[in-house]
Order: sequence, then C-alpha cells, then structure tokens
Amino acid sequence: MRILTDPATPARLALPQTVRVVGVVFLVVAALGKLPAVFAIPAGLGDMAVGVSAPFVTPRLARGTHWSGALSFNIMGLVDLVVAVSLGFLAGVGPSPLPHVTPTTAPVALLPLALIPTTAVPLAVALHLVSLARLRAAARTPATVGRAVAAAG
Repeated sequence: MRILTDPATPARLALPQTVRVVGVVFLVVAALGKLPAVFAIPAGLGDMAVGVSAPFVTPRLARGTHWSGALSFNIMGLVDLVVAVSLGFLAGVGPSPLPHVTPTTAPVALLPLALIPTTAVPLAVALHLVSLARLRAAARTPATVGRAVAAAG
C-alpha cells in the first residue's frame, strides 16, 4: 500500500499507457479488410492518442505537478476504452450486431488480437482508475485543504 502513496505513483501509472500506440494494429487489420472501419478507426486512433500523450504527461507527474492534464489524460484513456469495447461488442458476431457491418469484429475474438480485450483493456482501466484515485488523494492533502479553508474564510 505504501507504493500507492508515493509521490511518483501517478507517473508510474501513466507511463505503461505508452504501449497503447500499438492501436495502429487495428488500423492495419482494417486496411487489410479484416475489421470494420466503424470499430477500427476510433479504437486505433484513440489508443494511439493515449499512447502518444503518455510520455508528455509522465514527466510532469514525476516532478510532482498534479497538473490538470493528468486528469484529462486519464479521462480520455477511459473514454477511449469504453468506446472501443462498446463498438467492438456492437459490431460483433452476435445474433443481431448493430451496426450491420462487414466484416465484423470477429478477429478480435481470435489470438493474438483476443489478448487486447481480455488482458490489455482491463489492465489499462485499472491503471487509469488507480491514477485518478491517487490524483484525487493528492488534491486532498492537508496543504490543499488548508488553502481552500483560508480562501473560503
């Protein structure tokens, strides 16, 4: 539990999101005609945006700057994951996929792509949620609370 209270924890939680630049795989597979663009474009571009922005967020957090960009980064990362999973499910192979697209997202249920929704997505969600909780806790430090009370009084 001590590691979560370490001031460098938010930076440690943001850095692994850099790996999400591999979201370009969704775009490549869609270009090969194996995934629907309605899923691959938002999922691929969203993952790439989060992955590219992670190295810019990490140094600021490592310096102890609880900068509002960290909040935006984590929210953007969570929204991307929700959108990607939702579109992947809706454009899937169920009895009535919505929207009706060809091809479907069936390749995401096969290895190696199946590792993304089964392991990478839950890990990324956990990192974002713990990071948000840590940022919230840091915002409630006694110095911050004292300044807020002084400003209100």
